[in-house]
Amino acid sequence: KLLLEKSSPANNYFEFREGYRKYLNAKFPVKPKAFRQYIHSDAFPITLLRYLCLYLQDENLLGKIFTNTIVNYKGQKITFPADQSGLLNPKLAYLAGVIYGDGCLEKTFLTINDGHHKVELLHLSKDFLENVGSLFSEFFNAKSAHIGPAPGNQFKLTLVSKPIANFVNVFLELPFSPKVRLRIPSIYKTDKACLAMFLSGLFDTDGFIHKQNNYINFKSADKDFVKEVIENLKTFGLEPSEFVFDDSGVASVRVYSKDILKFSKGIGFLHPRKMALLQHHVDKGTKIEQFVGIKNNIYFNGHLDI
Repeated sequence: KLLLEKSSPANNYFEFREGYRKYLNAKFPVKPKAFRQYIHSDAFPITLLRYLCLYLQDENLLGKIFTNTIVNYKGQKITFPADQSGLLNPKLAYLAGVIYGDGCLEKTFLTINDGHHKVELLHLSKDFLENVGSLFSEFFNAKSAHIGPAPGNQFKLTLVSKPIANFVNVFLELPFSPKVRLRIPSIYKTDKACLAMFLSGLFDTDGFIHKQNNYINFKSADKDFVKEVIENLKTFGLEPSEFVFDDSGVASVRVYSKDILKFSKGIGFLHPRKMALLQHHVDKGTKIEQFVGIKNNIYFNGHLDI
């Protein structure tokens, strides 16, 4: 309450309300009356508390507010990495990138699809989703992720959990379906290791590497998100293309062949199929230590022999 009262009440919390509106991806800001009601009550939306942390640039604030980061959901204890040390984990950032790419977030569940037009390569999609499922288990103690076949030569991971869906929405800043007005999670923009892993998860899902023409491509229906991805790729010394639209109106960006090695060293792929293609494009003399996720940070033990 004290922190909210300090956030410019003289002008009806205009600055704070406008920032909170952008955080929520809302069309209109919350009314000043609502803020006064929050201050005079003992109930606050968790999204408001999360934005307050960002507004005050105090990632430890939630740790001071929350007395319990464990909830019981349908007989299962769910844990939440809600403090700064928990959120600033490269593996969680990677999981966020995967969900941003091929995930669909609903209010009570989330799904992630992965597939390939060649049936003989589909097992790699299943392996990829199994490893993604293991990350949900690691961070949230979630053991109910189901992976099964889906139409169109795909596998689908389904996780039914309202608390985890809310966590992804609030702390990882992914809007509930439909995915509109995307942006890189605020906490990962200033942490280079987490940003790299977020982009790796993003490219593992919504990116592809062209086998013949030696370039990497990333697509999204949100052109502003593509612009943000371009600017963050540049922080790794890459010189990506400007975004362009395809015939269906989807925006895309390319990482050209001259930057393939820089991409592999700074960001890389962890998807086994794409990681193998990336190695195909890197000079044979490239040391294995240059691949993210292979030395000292092994996440997917089953796919090192590529």
